[in-house]
Amino acid sequence: MTLDQLPQNTPAQITGFTGDQQSFYPLLVMGVSPGATVTHLNTAPLGDPIQVRVINTYLSIRKQDACQIQVDLL
Repeated sequence: MTLDQLPQNTPAQITGFTGDQQSFYPLLVMGVSPGATVTHLNTAPLGDPIQVRVINTYLSIRKQDACQIQVDLL
């Protein structure tokens, strides 16, 4: 399952990325890394971006990036 498919208010664990790792460097710096717990909180009215909580940090992530983040439900 990818982060953009995660139902709202459901915790999951990040397992990895698909695609180019270098494009995810800014997210890695903010804590979006394999093993971190993530929860999909809200989606913007037009569907992009989505708001997530990673550990104790709130982030807005574009769907283009969220569809490349692999997660497993907890």
